[in-house]
Amino acid sequence: MNNKKTSWCSSNVSAVKSCERTLAIFELFASEQRPMSISEVSRSMDMPHSSTAALLKSLTQLGYLRLESAERQYYPTLRISLLGLWMRRRHSGVGVIPQLLSGLVDELGESAALAMRNGIFVQYVLGQTCTDARRLHVESGAVSPLACTASGWALMKDLPDTDIGRIVRRTHAEAVMPHWRNTAFECFEGVQKLRERGYAFSVGHGTPGIAAISIPLRVSPNGDQIAISVGGPIDRFLPKEQSVVSALRAFVDQVTPEVVDNFMDSTHTTADYLTAAQSPWHKSTLTG
Repeated sequence: MNNKKTSWCSSNVSAVKSCERTLAIFELFASEQRPMSISEVSRSMDMPHSSTAALLKSLTQLGYLRLESAERQYYPTLRISLLGLWMRRRHSGVGVIPQLLSGLVDELGESAALAMRNGIFVQYVLGQTCTDARRLHVESGAVSPLACTASGWALMKDLPDTDIGRIVRRTHAEAVMPHWRNTAFECFEGVQKLRERGYAFSVGHGTPGIAAISIPLRVSPNGDQIAISVGGPIDRFLPKEQSVVSALRAFVDQVTPEVVDNFMDSTHTTADYLTAAQSPWHKSTLTG
């Protein structure tokens, strides 16, 4: 067995160190294929503990890593697997999930997105926009508060109420938009109704004038909870409630564990390239 320490940082002095270290962290996870603590990453990369901690925290805030709170270990999120999908458009067939998402948009005439949790935020990892003149632009990579969105409520379906309470209190304390601070506490009612009827329905909670419905999907192999959401202007969206719910349930029925596995592994899948990271409190255009 070779016990020689691997240097994950190139000695090329012309490389920008922070960029080099970021890519090295991604390569380290690709090699280890498991959650890792700050100390493990620091030792593997021969990098100071403080620098490692700061970089891992930044990547978590940007949505590329998630922190396993109990073990204090980091693990890549869906956003990593989606980064290279634009290249697969030229080399692979269209994946099932993007096809289903397009069908959902065509059927309902509203924008749709797949979302996952990122701390106290919901992050839209794959979005598609409808063609209506009053369409909502769905930006892949955008984030919104969990406590104020239908997709966020869907992602919190199985959380203990004590955990939901902590998320709500943090949102109320940290949100930059007064509207979010005012609607955060309505999260409890939103999650309770989701548990009773099987879908989350927000009306103006995330953005005034916008309604959205969301249903949780199966948990991915690496533990990420995923939700499918559809949103649009309130006046146009409210009469569609039952048709949206039916379409979302049909979507969920078609997303088998094998489909999730393929999507997570970025195998035979195509999607919009994730845009540049935004501030955690950036106002998403698909919130309701």
